[in-house]
Amino acid sequence: MMIKSKNDKSLNGLLSELKGKKIVIWGLGLNFGGLEATKFFAKIKKAQILILDTKRQEELEESLKKLQKYKNISFLLGREQREEDFEGASLIIKNPAIPWENPLVKILQKKGFRIETDISLFFRFFQGQIIGITGSKGKTTTTVLIGELLKSDERDVLLGGNIRISLFSFLQNKILKDSKKIAVLELSSFQLEDLAKVKRSPNVAVVTNILRDHLNRYGNYEKYIQAKKNISCFQTRKDFLVLNQDDKHWNSFAQGKGQKIYFSLKKIKQNEGFLLEKSQIYKVESAKRKPFLNLIGLNEEIFLKINNQKNLLASLAVADKVFKINREKIKKTLKKFPGVPLRLEKVAIKKGIVFYNDTTATMTDATIGALESFKNQKIVLISGG
Repeated sequence: MMIKSKNDKSLNGLLSELKGKKIVIWGLGLNFGGLEATKFFAKIKKAQILILDTKRQEELEESLKKLQKYKNISFLLGREQREEDFEGASLIIKNPAIPWENPLVKILQKKGFRIETDISLFFRFFQGQIIGITGSKGKTTTTVLIGELLKSDERDVLLGGNIRISLFSFLQNKILKDSKKIAVLELSSFQLEDLAKVKRSPNVAVVTNILRDHLNRYGNYEKYIQAKKNISCFQTRKDFLVLNQDDKHWNSFAQGKGQKIYFSLKKIKQNEGFLLEKSQIYKVESAKRKPFLNLIGLNEEIFLKINNQKNLLASLAVADKVFKINREKIKKTLKKFPGVPLRLEKVAIKKGIVFYNDTTATMTDATIGALESFKNQKIVLISGG
């Protein structure tokens, strides 16, 4: 039978109703999201936790070791899930890799089972501001950089989401009820699907770019784009939407209600935003542009790369236009920003040859963008996968 808290704004209300109930963790996975969910719900008094996963025990060994101390967990591993596995469940926590369009998900919903994720629960209960960053590429660097810029202004920041920090870490009433906290979240298209369930978009939404990705999940490009649009489709006129005007899909996202801020390496086609020409960043307001920052003197190893220039402009839009962070604080943060591992990361210099690791460039467009960061240099590309 489905459990629905009498006070849907109270996490404690939900948890108290789950005492002694069956909770299904559907997909333990390898990235520790399912692990954090299991640890979270296993602490509920007399709760019975069932973990379902198509992966075998030996594949999940690292996660399973971390659950040995919990005595109220059982497992069904190494096979496809069946409807009877969920019998008697009061709550199902679904792994983001399982689509809402999955036939078994639809059957369970039709029968009245409550299905949630860490994203849906967090957006349902969190009372502070949420900054959500999505895009086919660049979202991790942009997320981390926005977080650092806000911290430089002594803001109380929670950093999580698709950067392998489960939001179950933040599901505590003390955190959820603190309206001064700002959650900076990287959101994949899979996670954004959950927002349609709670009908809430981030207060500040950032879209870095939209490239052809995850077509194995969505079947076609249009469905993938539609999933991404959840980042802004529930915004109000008090919210903000940051868009890349160099991306061909920016205009379709601009139909949302949030106040628009744009960024570009070419030309700002609207009144508000940030523009980069050569090494100079301009702040554009009412069609007038004023010098804001120069890349020279910042961490040039990071910000002279084209991909990171776009991430920088998106981050500045949030830091300056939304949160009014002092320019000197911004400059100081950018000078010491180290970048993010595995994203055009300098890993070695051997016999005068510089080696970069760009492991996350898993699609053609991303690899092209990486190569464009080294114009007028001799490049040897080592690729595979």
